[in-house]
Amino acid sequence: MCHNNKNEILDYYYNLDEPKNRAKVKKHIETCSECKEYLNDLIETGKTLDMIKPEKPLPDTFETILSSINEVPQIAKPAARTMDSVPILKIAITILFVLLGLYFLQSKMEFLDIWNSIEKSWLVKTFGKYSFIIVAFFSMGSLVTLALAPILFMQSNKGKRIIIK
Repeated sequence: MCHNNKNEILDYYYNLDEPKNRAKVKKHIETCSECKEYLNDLIETGKTLDMIKPEKPLPDTFETILSSINEVPQIAKPAARTMDSVPILKIAITILFVLLGLYFLQSKMEFLDIWNSIEKSWLVKTFGKYSFIIVAFFSMGSLVTLALAPILFMQSNKGKRIIIK
C-alpha cells in the first residue's frame, strides 16, 4: 500500500473495501504510524460529527423563502425583425439609372471599334441589337448581388455582436 493513497484508508474506515484488501490495509495500519494517525483522525472526526444533532427546519421555512423571492419578470419575446428597405431602394434606383445610361450609351458604342468585335459574338447574333443591354443587365445583377449581400447581412444581425476568428 502506498502512503500517498489515502483512499484505501477511507475505504477501510467506511467498510467499502474488498475483504482481501481489508486485511492488507489493516496489517499496514498496524505497522505504519502515519496511516494509523490518519485513521485515528478519521475516527475522531466521525465521533465529533455524530455528536451534532440534526436540526429540522421550522414548518413555515419553505413559505418564508418563497415569499422573500421577488417575482421573476417575464422575458418578452423580441419583436419580429423588420428589414430596412431604404438601402435596397437606393440600389434599385441606382441600377435603373445605370441601365438607362447604358441604353443611351449603346447608340454611342456603335461608333467605337470594340462594338464591331462585339457584334460578331454569339450573344449579339442571338439577341440582336439589345444584347449589350442584356449583358449589362446580368452584369449589374451580379454587382447588385454583391452590393446587397453585406447590407442584408448587417440588417439580419442588427444588434448582435459579430466575432470573426
